[in-house]
Amino acid sequence: MNFNHLSRFELADQQNKWVEVYERLNGFIELGENWDGEGASAPSEELIGSVENYLMTIRREQQIPAPDRIVVTTDGDLIVEWQTPDYIFEFESSSPGNGDWMFTPVDGEPTFFSVNWNTYSNSRFFTKDFSYNPPSSASTTWNPSIGAMVA
Repeated sequence: MNFNHLSRFELADQQNKWVEVYERLNGFIELGENWDGEGASAPSEELIGSVENYLMTIRREQQIPAPDRIVVTTDGDLIVEWQTPDYIFEFESSSPGNGDWMFTPVDGEPTFFSVNWNTYSNSRFFTKDFSYNPPSSASTTWNPSIGAMVA
């Protein structure tokens, strides 16, 4: 997504959505073990802080929109998801500084890659218009003009 065409109201809406994301993420600190009554693990404060810092970095560097969803798994992992009409981006982290991305075009197969944002020197795997530009370790690339992953 490119924010250059957005009105002040739309920009304010995006900013408010990001505030809600950070509030929800920090609200996970209150979860205790067995938070679902079925034995679910709570995410650690270190994991929550690490994911928050990573989201702040990619938001600042790449001007991405706020995610559509952020949840805790029963294993205490964090999942952050963006949905567009053409694809789904999903990020999951189970340990501070590390995570896995999944990119799924509506009409295609998902592609996965892992990232360590403590050592990863270039986190710019999104372009300014929020299209996918994977690191060299990924086996396919996202072509937004055709809405598909290509080898």
